[in-house]
This record gives sequence, C-alpha cells and structure tokens, in this order.
Amino acid sequence: MNILYTSLNSEKPAITSLMKSADFSQFVVTLAQGQVLAKHVTHQPTTFLLLSGRVRFTLPNEKHEFNSGDYFLIPVGELHEVLGLDQRNIFLITKWKE
Repeated sequence: MNILYTSLNSEKPAITSLMKSADFSQFVVTLAQGQVLAKHVTHQPTTFLLLSGRVRFTLPNEKHEFNSGDYFLIPVGELHEVLGLDQRNIFLITKWKE
C-alpha cells in the first residue's frame, strides 16, 4: 500500500487505519481542499506528520500552517481541527498508549 495514493472522499475526510499494537496505533488522513477534520481532543500523546499538501492546524489560541514534511506533537487534551489547503492533503497520525 502506498499511503500517498490514499483515495479522496468528496464528502468527508478519508481515514485509513495502518497499524494497531499494544503500544500505539497509526492511521492516515486524507483531506481534499477545504475539507475539515472536525474539532476533537486527543487523550494520549499523538504525533502529526504531514506527508503531502498544506494544512491549517487550529488550536484554541493558535493556528499553524504546515507543509509537506512538517511534524507536530499534538497537545493532549487540547481541542483542535485540521483544514486542507491544497487539492490533496495527507497526514500520518500516531497515537501512543500510556
């Protein structure tokens, strides 16, 4: 599987599970331009790696624009959302179990 060719869903973000273990889970999210991964909270240490495209990552008091290759540690317990800015935006999420 080449995760850079994950299918776009015109109605909602496409989420593909890659791996689950006792220590972590990984999944890929693909957003079309203008699509939003709705506001949510993560309750465990989580990393964000933008593989392709450009996104706006919004936290309550700050906004970040990420480009391909950018990496970010998502703050635990912080409400956040992600907006796709390019035609195709793909990122890898890894959730670490405590």
